[in-house]
Amino acid sequence: MSEPDVPGLSVTPTTGRGVHIIDPDAMEWSDPAPRAGRDPEETRRSGVREKWFVRPAADDDRFPVSAVRFRPNFVFARHWHTEGEFMLILRGSAAVGDQEVGVGGMAYNDARTIYGAEAAGPEGCDFLMIRRAWARNTVVATDEDVARAGAQGVVNSLDRVAGSLADRGLHTFDLASVDPVVDPATGLSTRWLMPPDPAGDRPPVAVVDLTDTSPVTWARPEHGLFLQVLRGTAVIDGTPVAAGTMIYVDAAHSVTVAAAAGAGGADSEAAQLLSVQPIAAPVHQAAA
Repeated sequence: MSEPDVPGLSVTPTTGRGVHIIDPDAMEWSDPAPRAGRDPEETRRSGVREKWFVRPAADDDRFPVSAVRFRPNFVFARHWHTEGEFMLILRGSAAVGDQEVGVGGMAYNDARTIYGAEAAGPEGCDFLMIRRAWARNTVVATDEDVARAGAQGVVNSLDRVAGSLADRGLHTFDLASVDPVVDPATGLSTRWLMPPDPAGDRPPVAVVDLTDTSPVTWARPEHGLFLQVLRGTAVIDGTPVAAGTMIYVDAAHSVTVAAAAGAGGADSEAAQLLSVQPIAAPVHQAAA
């Protein structure tokens, strides 16, 4: 078990390996990081803001985790990118395909899928963004751009949410409709939003319920692990952490998780964790 970092510190290429406890409120908003395929000056003029929680180097085995802020009614042009993108709405609302997603809503945009325009609601929008690796973005502003992307095998979502995970495209998740199962790796009650698929390119995503105060070791010897406390208080390597706190576990490191004393009782709320388990990063890393 690794000694966790002091809460509030982001993970950068120079950060030591281990278990990192991150307080997102301690981070400052700044100009978005440069992305391959995007004009940095145009991005700065857009008013989009970003705060980084995990910002890996181009050849790192860590995966990018940040929050993005859109101003009210901001519209990001239709585009596609080389890696899939998981989103959790933290504030406000956003249009995902033909659906509006509010606070706590989750969505996933498959790699090589045209989607958008991505639009914030009237109050603006903050959202957590997780990708398997740095990605190249390509804007499709014209019908010719769409046809060119299609010739490269890129899927056109037609700005509609896909019917199921069997289809490539845009996906939103209804947690209430997902039955919990016991994850044999942890013994924890788990709702799989995107189940593990060894042959696929989607990172497994789940919501995990913590009701037992006995620590459970979450071992990820091959790849890292991202957790966020969605509600209640969790105990991470012996440290109580409140809702909103993020945990990043590097590859080859393990972490213990447990419910805080009294979790699930009459006067307390059971802890719930978002879990994103990265899969092998691609050989390309399109970091700027």
